[in-house]
Amino acid sequence: MWSPIVALAALIRPTLSLLPIGHIGGRQWAARNAIFAAQTIMLGAAAKGIDTCPMEGFSGAKVAKLLQLPRGAVIPLVIALGYRADDARIEERWRNPISDIVVTH
Repeated sequence: MWSPIVALAALIRPTLSLLPIGHIGGRQWAARNAIFAAQTIMLGAAAKGIDTCPMEGFSGAKVAKLLQLPRGAVIPLVIALGYRADDARIEERWRNPISDIVVTH
């Protein structure tokens, strides 16, 4: 009798882990979804010829204090934006061939 219910719960459980439940869950959800906004900012900047660099590993509390944000603000990453110096030493870019990355059957 419980077998169908257990099977249904097993299907739903991974989805439930993505819901922002409670204070901590809401903070984690905000941090995970901030990357989408960051991607949009970085793509827009690139379209305007502005270089970007996402950074983590900083003290979110110190950044929030510096920016005078309310207590408990979530700062998952910082994005540096700027124009490349004319004499910047940029290493040559390379990419693996698509056939080395994508496998089709």
